[in-house]
Amino acid sequence: MGHEDQDARQFASWGVDYLKYDNCGDYRGESYRQRYTAMRDALAKSGRAIVYSICEWGNQAPWTWAPAVGNLWRTTQDITPRWRSDQPANHYPQGILDILDQQAALSHASHPGAWNDPDMLEVGNGYLNDDENRAHFSLWALLNAPLIAGNDLRHMS
Repeated sequence: MGHEDQDARQFASWGVDYLKYDNCGDYRGESYRQRYTAMRDALAKSGRAIVYSICEWGNQAPWTWAPAVGNLWRTTQDITPRWRSDQPANHYPQGILDILDQQAALSHASHPGAWNDPDMLEVGNGYLNDDENRAHFSLWALLNAPLIAGNDLRHMS
């Protein structure tokens, strides 16, 4: 942090189209919104259209502020390729249905160019059977969620 302009220029020079800006800690005492807005502004000045993904795991209700800052925002803790986990909603990891339960009430924040992100798809990772993979993919599609595969695409069938 503190190098947003430099980083955004570098990303643009590399031809980056998508940036997932993960919350890697805060040493300056700024709010989540301040930190993510700083990178949004730097990306806007870079001269390249870059899809901007905010990742703070839903800690500070990003669906209330992130649509004005980025294109998509994580709404939950990290996913695990199980239907249910034994963790509370604010702990890692969360099962597919745990995340679905948390995500269902957030549809109002999603609109063209702005999406709730319940985390990557676990399809094709070898933990879910074919029917479960289809169900997981279908649920994320119904949520209007980004369909980002969290597996090695070279090994998908």
